[in-house]
Amino acid sequence: MLSGYAKNGRLEEARGLFDLVEWKNVACWNSMISGNVNCGRIEEGRALLDEMPVKKDVSWAMMIEGYFRYGAVNEAESLFNKASSKSLMLCNAMLAGYGEKGRVDKSYDLFMRMAERDVASWTCMITCFMGVREVERARRLFDEMPMPEKDTVAWTAVIWIIKELNRLENYLIKCPTRILLHGTQCSVVVFIMGK
Repeated sequence: MLSGYAKNGRLEEARGLFDLVEWKNVACWNSMISGNVNCGRIEEGRALLDEMPVKKDVSWAMMIEGYFRYGAVNEAESLFNKASSKSLMLCNAMLAGYGEKGRVDKSYDLFMRMAERDVASWTCMITCFMGVREVERARRLFDEMPMPEKDTVAWTAVIWIIKELNRLENYLIKCPTRILLHGTQCSVVVFIMGK
């Protein structure tokens, strides 16, 4: 019920229930943090995070994403630096935030320092390059991306943006076998080219 109130912006009701719960679990805390951040009450969300006895990665990530959403990049960076671990989830939240704000150099610097990367990391970084029209850097990074990470989402992001920049035919000429050897990616190309 607390989560429902928080998701629907009924923060006073959510807070009333939250205050009644003697032993608050992570879900209670995260519901309140998320509800406040999503309603633009970023400082209230941060106060809850600071008060939270045991913080999970998702708690940190929600706040980082909230700071980026409201343009508070310095606060997002500060919170990231205070986090007890630099987990994949937190690094990906930072990559996505930097990408949304067009901070390519900061995003790439973090990407290169990451101990591990997943498909979201690679796709965030590629999308970040494409967002500022650095097509060649995005293509080179995509070429470096390990094949198991190249899922439909990654292929779609790269192909869609290249198509939008009217460079799809050139990219297909350079790498037809790579795309056509993967049935899913081939169907993505056909779908996008048909639009």
